Amino acid sequence: MPAILIKPVPLWDDLPQTAQTDLVSRGCQEPLFDSLHPEYRLSVVNLYVKLHGTIVSGKSAWHYVRNITRADVGIIDFIPRNLAELKTALEREYTFANPGGADWDSRELRLKYSMHFKHKSAWGQMVSVHIDPVGLYTGPGPFRKPEAVIFGIPHLMCYYHYKLVEDIRLGLLGQGWDKGPLLGKS
Repeated sequence: MPAILIKPVPLWDDLPQTAQTDLVSRGCQEPLFDSLHPEYRLSVVNLYVKLHGTIVSGKSAWHYVRNITRADVGIIDFIPRNLAELKTALEREYTFANPGGADWDSRELRLKYSMHFKHKSAWGQMVSVHIDPVGLYTGPGPFRKPEAVIFGIPHLMCYYHYKLVEDIRLGLLGQGWDKGPLLGKS
Protein backbone atom coordinates (compact mmCIF):
# COMPACT_ATOMS: atom_id res chain seq x y z
CA MET A 1 0.00 0.00 0.00
CA PRO A 2 1.43 3.41 -0.93
CA ALA A 3 2.23 5.81 1.90
CA ILE A 4 -0.38 8.48 2.49
CA LEU A 5 1.09 11.95 2.81
CA ILE A 6 -1.09 13.74 5.31
CA LYS A 7 -2.01 17.29 4.55
CA PRO A 8 -2.78 19.89 7.19
CA VAL A 9 -6.26 19.72 8.67
CA PRO A 10 -8.66 21.22 6.13
CA LEU A 11 -10.07 24.70 6.59
CA TRP A 12 -13.59 25.49 5.38
CA ASP A 13 -12.54 26.46 1.84
CA ASP A 14 -10.63 23.17 1.55
CA LEU A 15 -13.76 21.09 2.17
CA PRO A 16 -15.78 19.81 -0.79
CA GLN A 17 -18.97 21.81 -1.40
CA THR A 18 -21.14 18.85 -0.37
CA ALA A 19 -19.41 18.66 3.03
CA GLN A 20 -19.80 22.43 3.51
CA THR A 21 -23.51 22.20 2.69
CA ASP A 22 -24.01 19.24 5.02
CA LEU A 23 -22.16 20.92 7.90
CA VAL A 24 -24.04 24.21 7.48
CA SER A 25 -27.33 22.29 7.55
CA ARG A 26 -26.35 20.98 11.01
CA GLY A 27 -25.27 24.32 12.46
CA CYS A 28 -21.54 24.27 11.70
CA GLN A 29 -20.70 27.57 10.00
CA GLU A 30 -17.50 28.65 8.22
CA PRO A 31 -16.28 31.27 10.74
CA LEU A 32 -16.74 28.88 13.68
CA PHE A 33 -15.18 25.94 11.84
CA ASP A 34 -12.11 27.93 10.76
CA SER A 35 -11.66 29.35 14.28
CA LEU A 36 -11.40 25.89 15.83
CA HIS A 37 -8.03 24.44 16.82
CA PRO A 38 -6.92 21.89 14.15
CA GLU A 39 -7.63 18.92 16.48
CA TYR A 40 -11.22 20.11 16.92
CA ARG A 41 -11.68 20.69 13.17
CA LEU A 42 -10.29 17.23 12.45
CA SER A 43 -12.65 15.76 15.06
CA VAL A 44 -15.61 17.33 13.21
CA VAL A 45 -14.31 16.16 9.83
CA ASN A 46 -13.56 12.59 10.98
CA LEU A 47 -16.99 12.23 12.56
CA TYR A 48 -18.75 13.87 9.63
CA VAL A 49 -17.12 11.38 7.24
CA LYS A 50 -17.93 8.41 9.48
CA LEU A 51 -21.53 9.52 10.17
CA HIS A 52 -22.16 10.40 6.53
CA GLY A 53 -20.84 7.09 5.24
CA THR A 54 -22.34 4.73 7.86
CA ILE A 55 -25.78 3.26 7.18
CA VAL A 56 -28.10 2.82 10.16
CA SER A 57 -31.47 1.22 9.41
CA GLY A 58 -31.29 2.14 5.73
CA LYS A 59 -30.24 5.78 6.25
CA SER A 60 -26.95 7.58 6.56
CA ALA A 61 -26.18 8.10 10.26
CA TRP A 62 -25.75 11.78 9.32
CA HIS A 63 -29.53 11.83 8.68
CA TYR A 64 -30.18 11.42 12.41
CA VAL A 65 -28.11 14.52 13.34
CA ARG A 66 -30.25 17.67 13.60
CA ASN A 67 -27.73 20.08 15.12
CA ILE A 68 -24.11 19.81 16.23
CA THR A 69 -23.92 21.49 19.63
CA ARG A 70 -20.29 21.00 20.64
CA ALA A 71 -16.97 19.71 19.35
CA ASP A 72 -14.16 18.51 21.56
CA VAL A 73 -11.01 16.57 20.70
CA GLY A 74 -12.32 13.33 19.22
CA ILE A 75 -15.99 14.00 20.04
CA ILE A 76 -19.01 15.81 18.75
CA ASP A 77 -22.22 16.28 20.69
CA PHE A 78 -25.42 16.71 18.76
CA ILE A 79 -29.16 16.96 19.07
CA PRO A 80 -30.75 14.24 16.94
CA ARG A 81 -33.76 14.87 14.72
CA ASN A 82 -35.61 12.48 17.00
CA LEU A 83 -33.88 10.76 19.92
CA ALA A 84 -36.31 7.84 20.03
CA GLU A 85 -35.96 7.31 16.27
CA LEU A 86 -32.15 7.22 16.56
CA LYS A 87 -32.27 4.74 19.42
CA THR A 88 -34.77 2.53 17.59
CA ALA A 89 -32.65 2.66 14.42
CA LEU A 90 -29.57 1.58 16.40
CA GLU A 91 -31.57 -1.23 18.08
CA ARG A 92 -32.59 -2.54 14.65
CA GLU A 93 -29.17 -2.21 13.02
CA TYR A 94 -27.20 -5.45 13.15
CA THR A 95 -23.91 -3.57 12.71
CA PHE A 96 -24.40 -1.77 16.07
CA ALA A 97 -24.73 -3.03 19.64
CA ASN A 98 -28.22 -2.68 21.07
CA PRO A 99 -28.42 0.57 23.08
CA GLY A 100 -31.06 -0.52 25.65
CA GLY A 101 -32.06 1.49 28.77
CA ALA A 102 -32.58 5.19 29.46
CA ASP A 103 -28.83 5.83 29.71
CA TRP A 104 -27.49 4.02 26.69
CA ASP A 105 -24.58 3.59 24.37
CA SER A 106 -24.29 1.82 21.06
CA ARG A 107 -21.03 1.03 19.36
CA GLU A 108 -20.42 -0.05 15.82
CA LEU A 109 -19.52 -3.73 15.75
CA ARG A 110 -16.11 -3.55 14.15
CA LEU A 111 -12.60 -4.02 15.51
CA LYS A 112 -11.00 -0.91 14.02
CA TYR A 113 -12.31 2.66 13.95
CA SER A 114 -15.66 1.85 15.52
CA MET A 115 -18.21 4.66 15.93
CA HIS A 116 -19.62 4.88 19.46
CA PHE A 117 -22.83 6.76 20.39
CA LYS A 118 -23.61 7.65 24.02
CA HIS A 119 -26.69 9.16 25.66
CA LYS A 120 -27.47 9.93 29.30
CA SER A 121 -30.98 10.90 30.39
CA ALA A 122 -29.45 13.84 32.32
CA TRP A 123 -28.26 15.23 28.96
CA GLY A 124 -31.83 15.71 27.73
CA GLN A 125 -31.86 15.19 23.96
CA MET A 126 -28.09 15.41 23.46
CA VAL A 127 -26.09 12.49 22.08
CA SER A 128 -22.30 12.23 22.05
CA VAL A 129 -20.37 10.33 19.39
CA HIS A 130 -16.71 9.44 18.97
CA ILE A 131 -14.60 6.90 17.06
CA ASP A 132 -12.74 4.19 18.97
CA PRO A 133 -9.56 3.17 17.11
CA VAL A 134 -9.83 -0.24 18.84
CA GLY A 135 -13.41 -1.50 18.95
CA LEU A 136 -15.04 -4.41 20.73
CA TYR A 137 -16.56 -6.48 17.93
CA THR A 138 -16.21 -10.17 18.66
CA GLY A 139 -18.41 -11.58 15.92
CA PRO A 140 -21.84 -13.18 16.01
CA GLY A 141 -22.81 -16.20 18.04
CA PRO A 142 -23.06 -17.56 21.57
CA PHE A 143 -19.43 -16.86 22.52
CA ARG A 144 -19.75 -13.11 21.96
CA LYS A 145 -19.96 -12.12 25.65
CA PRO A 146 -16.99 -14.22 26.88
CA GLU A 147 -14.93 -13.00 23.92
CA ALA A 148 -15.89 -9.41 24.76
CA VAL A 149 -13.93 -9.76 28.00
CA ILE A 150 -10.85 -10.84 26.05
CA PHE A 151 -11.24 -8.21 23.34
CA GLY A 152 -12.20 -5.60 25.93
CA ILE A 153 -8.66 -5.55 27.31
CA PRO A 154 -7.08 -3.93 24.21
CA HIS A 155 -10.05 -1.56 24.02
CA LEU A 156 -9.57 -0.48 27.63
CA MET A 157 -5.83 -0.10 27.11
CA CYS A 158 -6.67 2.36 24.31
CA TYR A 159 -9.59 3.98 26.15
CA TYR A 160 -8.62 7.59 25.41
CA HIS A 161 -7.29 6.94 21.92
CA TYR A 162 -10.50 8.42 20.46
CA LYS A 163 -8.62 11.69 21.06
CA LEU A 164 -5.85 10.68 18.63
CA VAL A 165 -7.65 12.32 15.76
CA GLU A 166 -4.75 12.21 13.29
CA ASP A 167 -4.47 8.43 13.82
CA ILE A 168 -8.20 8.15 13.27
CA ARG A 169 -7.95 10.16 10.04
CA LEU A 170 -5.18 7.82 8.83
CA GLY A 171 -7.25 4.78 9.82
CA LEU A 172 -10.35 6.06 8.03
CA LEU A 173 -8.29 6.79 4.91
CA GLY A 174 -6.80 3.28 5.11
CA GLN A 175 -10.31 1.81 5.28
CA GLY A 176 -11.36 3.76 2.17
CA TRP A 177 -13.61 6.41 3.74
CA ASP A 178 -14.30 9.64 1.82
CA LYS A 179 -10.92 11.32 1.45
CA GLY A 180 -12.33 14.61 0.09
CA PRO A 181 -13.27 16.01 3.52
CA LEU A 182 -10.47 14.14 5.32
CA LEU A 183 -7.70 15.64 3.18
CA GLY A 184 -9.35 18.71 1.68
CA LYS A 185 -9.11 20.02 -1.87
CA SER A 186 -5.81 21.93 -1.67
